[in-house]
Amino acid sequence: MEHQETGTRVLELVQDFVTTADPDRTGPVPATATLDELGVDSLAFVDLLSLVERELGVEVPDEALPRIATVQDLVDHISSSPERDGTS
Repeated sequence: MEHQETGTRVLELVQDFVTTADPDRTGPVPATATLDELGVDSLAFVDLLSLVERELGVEVPDEALPRIATVQDLVDHISSSPERDGTS
């Protein structure tokens, strides 16, 4: 899966996750949105990461978590992951 495809898939997963958690939320999730702006607290972040890891066949190491503040940070990390294999 290329960077653009990965980015699109991560955005889709985040969009689905956020709208499931808050059905009143409308509009697309911008890549520049912070997780706080999306209402993703620390527990929800763990759930979101689990979903992304499972769907994309990657693992986000614990030491990377403090560097993920925006949706784009998550996209960039997943896209640069050496184990990214595109399976779900």
